[in-house]
Amino acid sequence: MKTVLKILGVLVILIVAALILIPVIFKDDIVKMVKQETNNAVNAKIDFGDFDLSLIKSFPNFHFTIEDVSVIGIDEFEGKQLAAIKELNLVVDLMSVIKGETIQVKRINVIEPYIETKVLANGKANWDIAKESETVEVEDSSLEEGASSFKMDLNRVSIEKGRIIYDDVTMPIHMDIANLDIDLTGDLTASVTNIDAHGSVAAFNLTFDGVQYMKNVKVLLDVVMEMDIDQFKFTFKDNEIWANKLPLGLDGWLAMPNESIDMDLTFEAKKTDFIEILSLIPAEFAQDLEGVKTAGTLALNGYAKGSYLDSIYPAFGINMEVANAMFQFPDLPKAVEDIQIKASVESKTGDVDYTIVDVPKFHFKMADNPFDLNFYLATPISDPYIRAGMKGKLVLDNIKDLIPLDKGDELGGTIISDFSLAGNLSTIENEKYEEFKAGGSLIVEKMHYASDSLDYPVDISYAGLEFSPRFVELTQFDMLLGKSDLAVNGKLENFIGYALKDDQVLKGVLNIKSNLLDINQLAGIDPDAESPEETEEEISTEEPMEVVLLPKNIDFTTNAAIAKLIFDNIEITDIAGAIVLKQQMMRLENTGMSLLDGRMIMSGFYETTDSVKPTYDFAMDVKGFDVQKTVKTFNSIEKLAPLAKSSNGKYSSTLTITGALDQNMDPIFESMFGKGKLSTDDITVEGYKPLEKMAELIKYDKLNPLNFKDLNLTFTISEGKVYVDPFTNKIGNSKVTISGSNSFDQTIDYVFKFEIPRSEFGGAANAAVDGLLAKAAGKGIDVSMADNINVDVRMVGPATDPKITTDFKQAAGNATDALNDKAKEELEKKKKELEDKAKKELEEAKDKAQQELERKRKEAEEKAKEELEKEKKKAEEKLKEEAKKKLKGIFK
Repeated sequence: MKTVLKILGVLVILIVAALILIPVIFKDDIVKMVKQETNNAVNAKIDFGDFDLSLIKSFPNFHFTIEDVSVIGIDEFEGKQLAAIKELNLVVDLMSVIKGETIQVKRINVIEPYIETKVLANGKANWDIAKESETVEVEDSSLEEGASSFKMDLNRVSIEKGRIIYDDVTMPIHMDIANLDIDLTGDLTASVTNIDAHGSVAAFNLTFDGVQYMKNVKVLLDVVMEMDIDQFKFTFKDNEIWANKLPLGLDGWLAMPNESIDMDLTFEAKKTDFIEILSLIPAEFAQDLEGVKTAGTLALNGYAKGSYLDSIYPAFGINMEVANAMFQFPDLPKAVEDIQIKASVESKTGDVDYTIVDVPKFHFKMADNPFDLNFYLATPISDPYIRAGMKGKLVLDNIKDLIPLDKGDELGGTIISDFSLAGNLSTIENEKYEEFKAGGSLIVEKMHYASDSLDYPVDISYAGLEFSPRFVELTQFDMLLGKSDLAVNGKLENFIGYALKDDQVLKGVLNIKSNLLDINQLAGIDPDAESPEETEEEISTEEPMEVVLLPKNIDFTTNAAIAKLIFDNIEITDIAGAIVLKQQMMRLENTGMSLLDGRMIMSGFYETTDSVKPTYDFAMDVKGFDVQKTVKTFNSIEKLAPLAKSSNGKYSSTLTITGALDQNMDPIFESMFGKGKLSTDDITVEGYKPLEKMAELIKYDKLNPLNFKDLNLTFTISEGKVYVDPFTNKIGNSKVTISGSNSFDQTIDYVFKFEIPRSEFGGAANAAVDGLLAKAAGKGIDVSMADNINVDVRMVGPATDPKITTDFKQAAGNATDALNDKAKEELEKKKKELEDKAKKELEEAKDKAQQELERKRKEAEEKAKEELEKEKKKAEEKLKEEAKKKLKGIFK
C-alpha cells in the first residue's frame, strides 16, 4: 500500500509540474507561431506583448492571456493604429479541450481596448484587413462532417474601459465612445439565442457634417435582444437606454444578412417630463440640474425603416414636442417660461433630397421678454428651399437671474432681432433676387462679457446687420477686446447658398480700422516672460505646428487700416493695405507698415491647395530698417546674414522669395528661391570675431571696426543658401571686394579681395607685412617692391569660428622699373603668341571656307542636273499626251 501511495504521490506531483511547466517550456514557440500566422492572415502588422497559458489560475478551467495587443495599418493607413488592447483574457473549459468536439469558452474579457476605425474619401476602410483566401471545395462528405463537428460555445463577453472611434469622411460622421463598460451573457454561438447586455458609456460624442449633435453624453444600457446568427439579425425585446437622464425605449429589429443593413426600428422617450430633455444639454452650457424646478411635457419619438447601403438610406423620422414648459434654477429669482417647441426631421422615402426639416415653433420667454424662432428646409440637395425667421429681444443683463454663471463671469447687453427670409437657392444663383424674400435686422448693443477664464473682457458697443436678398450688410461693428479695438463694416454675399451647399462661395468686402491691436494680450503671450529651459524629453514630446489651412469657398477682400499692432517684441504702425482670401489663398496687395525705424511694403501670397505642403511667394520693399532692431526682432536674420548681429546702422532692401513649407510649417530649404538687393549709407561692423581674426592674420587693424558706406549689393537665395554677388567697399585708401555664400545651417564661404597701400600698414605692421611678403616670395610671388599689397582672404566654416586662409597676389598700381620691364616683356611675348595664333586661325578659316565653297558648288551642279532631267521628262510626257489627243481627233 505504501508503494502505491508513493507512486500516486509522484504522479500527482508530475501532473502539477506539467500543468505549470508545459506552458512555460513551449511559450516562445507558441508566441512565434501565433504572431507569424496572424500576420500572414491579414493586411496589417499585428503584435503583442506577454503571453500566458495557465491551468492554475482558473483550474479546472484553462486560462489564456495576451497583453499589449496592437494592430497597425499598412498602405494608405501606414503607421496608423487600428486597435490596441491592454489585456485579453479567455477562460476555457478544460474537459471541452480534451474531448475536442466542442470547445466551451466560458468567458472573454477585454481590458482597455482602443479601436479607431476610419473610412477614407475613396471608401477604403482601415478594418478591411483580411487577406483573400482561396476557396477549397470539400469533395469528401465525411471530411465536411468532421469539420462541422468542431464548435465553440461562448457564454459571456465583457469589455472594460473601452474606447471606440468611428470616423467616416464619406458620410461625413465622427463618433467617439469613451470609457465603455459592457457585459454580454448568453449562448453567443447558438443560431438563435437571447442576449442580455448591460453596460455604460461615460462620454458619447457624435458629429455629423461638421455639427456636433451629442457631446459628452452619458449612456446606460439595459437590453435584452434576440440574436439570429444565420441572418445576423437582432430583435430588441425588453430594453431601456438612458442618455444622461433621458430614458429611451427601442423596439424592432436590425439585420445585416448581406452587404446592406436592413431595419425596422422605432424609439420613444419613456418619460414625458421636460427635465429629461434638459439633461442632454452639455455641462458647459448648463450647470448641474439638481434642484432645478421644471414644468411641462415632452414627446419624443422616431423611426427608421428600410435598407442602408452606400447612397441608399432607409425612411426615417424624428419628432419632438415640448409644451407649456419652464425651468428655474434654485436660489435664482427668475425663470425661463412659456417654452413651446415643435420640431421634426423626416424623409418618408429615404431619399435625402426629400428630407424635410421643420421647426415651426421655438418660443420662450426670458424675464418677460418673448423670443421666437422658426426654420423650414426642403429639397436640400437639388434646390434648397429655406424659410426662417427670428424675432425678439434678449436682455443679457437678466441672464444672471436665470442661469447660474461661474464665479467672476459678467454678462450684459441687449440683442434685438427681427428678420425673416424665404425662397429657393436657385433664385439667388440665377440673380432673380426679387423672387427671394429677405429683410430685417439684427442689432447688438452694449454687450459686455468678462470671465476669470479670459485674459481680457469683450465689449461690443454696437453691431448692426441688415438683411436683403442680395447680401447681408454689416453696417457697423465696434468692439473692444481688452486693450484692442476694432471697427468693421462691409457686406457678405451668397450667405444663404454658402450655408446650404458645400460648393457655394461666400463673398464679402470688409473694411477694418483699429487704433491698437495687441496680439500679445489677445493670444495670451507675455513677451517679457523668460522661457524655462526645456529638457530633451520635453523638446522631443512638444507638439509640432500643423498647417494653417485656408478655407476653400471663401472670397473675402479686407481693407485694413491699423494704427498700431503689437506682436511679441514687434511694434508695427500705420498698417494699410488689402488682404484677399480666395480659393485657399491669402494674398497681400501692397500692404504697407512701419517698423524697426523704417517702412516696408509687402505683396504676395500664402496658399494651401496642397494641405501637407503649403507654398508662399512674397515681395518686400524695405526702407531704412535699423540693423540691431531687426536682429533682436527676427532670429532668422542672423541665419541669413551672420554679420548682422555685430552691425550697427540702417539699411534698405528689396527681396522676392518663394518656397514651400512642410506639414509642421517649417520651411523646406530645397524649395526656397529668391533674389534681392541691399543698400546702406553707413553700417559699422564691430566685434565680429572672424573679422578680428582676419585683421590679426594680415596685420591690418582697420578691419575692426569695419565701415560700409554707400553700399549696394545683390544676392540670390537658392536651396537653403544665400549667395552674395561681388561688391566693393572702401576702407580709407584701401578697397576690398567681397563675395560668397552663407547657409541656413550657419556655415559661410566668403572671399575678401584686398588691395591695400603699403603706407596703410605703417611702422611695426610694415615689418610684419614684410615677413608675410617674404613667405609669398618663396612661392614665386615677387611683391617686395610693390606700393600696393594684393591679398585674397577666404573664410570657410561655422559663421562664429570659420577657417581663414590667405593668398597674396601680384601687386597692382605703382611698381619698380624692373617690374615694369618684366611686365612689358611678358606683354610683348603674350602679344606675339596671340598674333601667331590669330594668323593660324585665319589660315585655317580660309581653307575651311574654300572647302565649303567647293562643296556647295558641286551640290549646286548636281541639283541643276537633276532639275534638267526632270524638266526633260515632263516635256516628253507632254508631247506624248498631245499626240494621243490628235490621233483621237483623226479617228472620230
